[in-house]
Amino acid sequence: MDTMLGKLVRLIVTVPAERLGTLCDVSEKLASEAGEDWVDNLKLVLRKEFCSGINQVTEVTAPKPAKSILRLLTPNLIIRPTDGKRTLAEATDIFPGGIYGVSCGDSSEARSETLVDVHELIEDATLRQMFEGQGVPLDQLFCLTPDQVIQFIVDHGKRLHPKGYATLFPFKVGENPFVAYVCWHVDRRLKVGVDRFSSDDVWNADGRNRVVLPRLALKPSA
Repeated sequence: MDTMLGKLVRLIVTVPAERLGTLCDVSEKLASEAGEDWVDNLKLVLRKEFCSGINQVTEVTAPKPAKSILRLLTPNLIIRPTDGKRTLAEATDIFPGGIYGVSCGDSSEARSETLVDVHELIEDATLRQMFEGQGVPLDQLFCLTPDQVIQFIVDHGKRLHPKGYATLFPFKVGENPFVAYVCWHVDRRLKVGVDRFSSDDVWNADGRNRVVLPRLALKPSA
């Protein structure tokens, strides 16, 4: 008995942690050799404490792959430097079709040249769902300013959705995240609306609404 117990102890301390499940098979072999009750009982303990435990941990901790519902359309667009003085509420020359939604505050800080990508929405989603799955914390996506939204339109107006659907811009004023949605009015005048990021409205993907996001914050997308 001492010899069998010694064998088992040596096996337990030498088997790598990720292979502890094999002790169940080892205990089967020992039981067949010894044929004693204590080995059978130990076999049941090993199976319960090691084998089932390992299986349970694997099931619980297996990571789920991130899923993006945005598809890349146009990468590497440059927003020229901005001084932060322009606000959406005062940009009537840029948005003759109207300025709507919540107030997002005053002017913001100056920004240097910024690289962004244009994506399109491929599944129905709330704003939160829209920005999840990008491989970065959500607050890293809200790094544009209202002035940069305006400058993007000045520099890359042709990249806005060409029909009556929206192009969305996540931005932040102070610590408050917002989303601006820019689209063409029926008379081809540009309009903008501003919503809080916390809005739970669902955006329909049928029209392939577009989304402008900071390039450096995102993992590569296809």
